[in-house]
Amino acid sequence: MKNSIFSIFMIFLVLFSSANVAVVEANYPSNPNGIDIINALNPSGRRSTTVTGGFTLTNRGPATSVNFASTVLTGPAYTIPISAITFSNPTPIAAATPQIPLVSISITFTIAVPSDAAFGTYSGTITATEVGTNATATLPYTVSVTQGNGIQIVDLQNRDLSALPVNKLQRDELNDNHSFKIKNNENNQVVINFNVPTAQFTDADGDIVDIRFTPNAPTIQANGEAVIQVTFDVPSDQETKRYTGVITATAQGTQLSDTLDISFDVVPDVCSDGIVGTSLRLDIEDPDNNDEFKPGEKIDISVNVDNVGNDDFDVAVEAFLLDADGEEIENEDGGSENINENDDQDFEFSLTVPNDPDKVDDGDTLTLYVKAFDEDNEDEECTVDSLDLEIQLENDDVQIESASLTPSTAMCQETVAAVVKVANVGSDDQDDVIVSIKNAALGIREITESFSLNEFADDEDAKSTKRLDFIVPPNTNEGSYPIDVEVEFGSGDTVSDTIFLNVGQCAPSKPDDEEQDEVEPQPEDEEETDTPDTESGNDEEDQVTGGSTTFLPTSTLFGGRSATTAFWIIADIALVILAIYFLILIFKRRRD
Repeated sequence: MKNSIFSIFMIFLVLFSSANVAVVEANYPSNPNGIDIINALNPSGRRSTTVTGGFTLTNRGPATSVNFASTVLTGPAYTIPISAITFSNPTPIAAATPQIPLVSISITFTIAVPSDAAFGTYSGTITATEVGTNATATLPYTVSVTQGNGIQIVDLQNRDLSALPVNKLQRDELNDNHSFKIKNNENNQVVINFNVPTAQFTDADGDIVDIRFTPNAPTIQANGEAVIQVTFDVPSDQETKRYTGVITATAQGTQLSDTLDISFDVVPDVCSDGIVGTSLRLDIEDPDNNDEFKPGEKIDISVNVDNVGNDDFDVAVEAFLLDADGEEIENEDGGSENINENDDQDFEFSLTVPNDPDKVDDGDTLTLYVKAFDEDNEDEECTVDSLDLEIQLENDDVQIESASLTPSTAMCQETVAAVVKVANVGSDDQDDVIVSIKNAALGIREITESFSLNEFADDEDAKSTKRLDFIVPPNTNEGSYPIDVEVEFGSGDTVSDTIFLNVGQCAPSKPDDEEQDEVEPQPEDEEETDTPDTESGNDEEDQVTGGSTTFLPTSTLFGGRSATTAFWIIADIALVILAIYFLILIFKRRRD
């Protein structure tokens, strides 16, 4: 029995020993080094700063102390030397045991980023060496040198600023109303230089918008800031167009920089003292940019003026139409309104495109400028908005420049002249143009003979004035009568207008027996003279050519008697003839 118990005990002891040996062999790798480095933490930082890197050291063997080293860090056109990389050497670590077969600890180290390091990513290798055995393990890692917010252009409220809000500058203007700040987020002071690409602010004639900064080379302390004032000096003959460029601020001797977009329109000097003030904001709502118009067409303008200031203003609005050379060819007053603080006002008015080929032509680009200003202090508040308009001619296009009646108020049987001015604003000649007027109530329908108009570009023969005469019929009721004016051209195209004739109260006719010739007594020695009615007619454009005249019966056909008297005379004669006719019939029947 005792032998059996002893045998069982010995078998159990052998099995337990074998298990322990297997565990020990399983926790010691075949790699005799026993150490490893893993999980690199790749740091990043700005120049002149110290960044911290890290990794994990593992030990599966008997090592108790480890040293670390790094290669140089190689980057874009620059290397960070070994001397800038610091480890804590030697670093102790516990040896692995059967109970703790894997030991892990976190290791940190530092990299001092040189002040002149190029921005970018640098690569290196860390080597861990076991003290006493020289067993090693390696781990690649990277360090990123970032620009970060080294220097930063911000607005005066410290918000990131990518574009300077200039918008518009006038010719012959010295504008110093814009400022920004530069923040130095580096750990050392910097000197800022500004680079202005002058070519981008130069016109075709070599005129340059001079952009200056004050101070022009500021020194900014570490983690400090500086306010920069921008001055724009615009020559008086600078070409009116949009200028766009990028200003670069660079920390002297470094790669630290930031950029600022500057875009502005140079506009004519529509404001008396340049574009000034910040209280009025102007927006052209209609027309739209690049809308097409033709000569003589009316431009309906709608603008909104917003008073964002702290005072009330009497705001006036004016519009100007300029050609491609910046010459003003038309203007219009848009009226004025009182606008309270934090309120806005809409203005609506119109401006007509000239139909003069010396001012506009097919394919031209015109610029519409609208200014809003304080009527009392334009030198303190004046702002401008603008947009481009395209001139596009049609092939067949005739316009009625004007239509009028002379006189505009007439009496019965009075002659009235309708004067119609027409112009060809199309690109083709017009050979069969006809002008007509009509009114059904007055029984008026007058038509000119056909005539020709040259194309719009031929200013001298592209216009014509026609006169059509008519007589107000007798017994016309007092009132206003629309006279329809129509011009036919091309292949049946028409354009029309309406003018109004006012007819006064016509005097009633007197019977014959009440009609008397009244003669005013004349002084014996005074001679009667006729004074001709003269009208100025020296303007060549107003000369009348090709007319149409209609004659209606008037009192002059009856010896100066009125039409009513003539009617009664004819009626009496007719009655006498009728009476004689009936008498003849009566006598004839009696004979039969």
